[in-house]
Amino acid sequence: MLFEYINNLEGLTYFENQDFHSAIRLGSRGSVSGPTQVLSLISSIIQNSITIIGFISVLLLVSYELLLLLIISIAPQIFVLIILKRKRFALEAENIEKHRVASYIEELLQNPHSVKEIRIFGLGIFFVNRLMSTIQQLNKAGHDYDLREMFWQSGLALFSSVIAGISFVFIIFQAFWGKITIGDIFLYSSALASFQSSLYSIALPMSTVTQDSLYFRKFIDIKYLAQNSKIIGNHTCSVPHLKTGIEFRDVAFRYTENQDWVLDNFNLFIPSNACLAVTGINGSGKSTIVKLLTRLYDPQKGQILWDGIDIREFEPRELREHMGVIFQDFSRYYLTGQENIGVGNVQSIDSLEAITHAAHKADLHRLFITLPNGYQTMLSKYIESGNRGTELSGGQWQKVALARMFMRNADFFILDEPTSSLDIKTEHEMYANFVKLMGNASSLLISHRIAALKIANFIAVLENGKVIEYGSHSYLIGLKGKYAELHDLQSAVPFNQL
Repeated sequence: MLFEYINNLEGLTYFENQDFHSAIRLGSRGSVSGPTQVLSLISSIIQNSITIIGFISVLLLVSYELLLLLIISIAPQIFVLIILKRKRFALEAENIEKHRVASYIEELLQNPHSVKEIRIFGLGIFFVNRLMSTIQQLNKAGHDYDLREMFWQSGLALFSSVIAGISFVFIIFQAFWGKITIGDIFLYSSALASFQSSLYSIALPMSTVTQDSLYFRKFIDIKYLAQNSKIIGNHTCSVPHLKTGIEFRDVAFRYTENQDWVLDNFNLFIPSNACLAVTGINGSGKSTIVKLLTRLYDPQKGQILWDGIDIREFEPRELREHMGVIFQDFSRYYLTGQENIGVGNVQSIDSLEAITHAAHKADLHRLFITLPNGYQTMLSKYIESGNRGTELSGGQWQKVALARMFMRNADFFILDEPTSSLDIKTEHEMYANFVKLMGNASSLLISHRIAALKIANFIAVLENGKVIEYGSHSYLIGLKGKYAELHDLQSAVPFNQL
């Protein structure tokens, strides 16, 4: 349920907030232990209530004052135990970030993708020392708390023993005064011990439930967050087939209130049935455009229109079904070849025909049929045991990402630096193939490489969150502006100067 709630969060904002990740870690514990502890408490109350009722009737024969003393004596124990459990939760909540750091370093030290760089740069000792330092800080915080808890637990044990001792002496005096027989001492002493034990058996789960309820509250917080954090919009329209184009109209966006505007008074038109390329230096806002188009974020100002309809009127998931996207930092899943392509359209993940068709488009089929188990080969040696797994090169993974995109029957394709891991020859072949496959489809191409942009019908040049040039390749070259400058820089051969 917890991860279903997390999956219902449409945008990226929460996932970039460390407090949210702390809530997940605490909430995951509460979602497991909270309900079971409540059941345990109910069970303990039912079981011990029968015992308690029986021994109350026995102890009443001795003295109701003694019974009252025993009942009152449990109150401080419940109070102290609840305070201790609350402080235990506060301690973990306070150190949750350190726990996440430790888990992250542990993953770094065993993940093959990070281990290769750790070995090359000799970072092993650095990260091991960082891990040990973090663990020592956690241990010290836990040790200090354990000392305090041991002090209070010892005090409670002493207090309980004193009450038991007083009660036992009282029973002895009852026999001495002739109110009970010598033989009754054993009966009442056993009742006394069992009564105290039963009361404590209820008090301990009560304090544990108090602690687990704090963890469970984090689970509930995430549930409410998922239910009440729908992305802005009425979601009243179905997404039509793209006929005219997509327009950014006076859009302004920044990731947080403390950051500068990434896009400011941004205007751009992406025509349908054509390819628009976007270029510019790092930080000009290129990747942000993709995140806004796919509604991973919504702009603070302005509109993004799909055939004249604000995309906030669409259900985000339905809008995304009309898009095929390759992100610059696409994911490499520890799944089979078929699954790695099929995740582009989960409904067709079991259709080998659809997957091989997408693989053919991405020039990947010839590679997959040579793998040990074909399309069923695990694309990782990290999970698959023996020699059944395989590792792909960066360029091959890029083709897998391209095949995922081709799995979607989309109106609009987005390629964010799709050839960053390809060699020049493969890149040229991929773009030539892309033009042929796209035909008159609507697409947005983002790239630093000027040579790649020539395939586009139109090119937009971004700088400081605004479009500063727009037109065809030949037009922008003739304009002798920023695009021409970037073109000349990439065409130059620095070694000619040596």
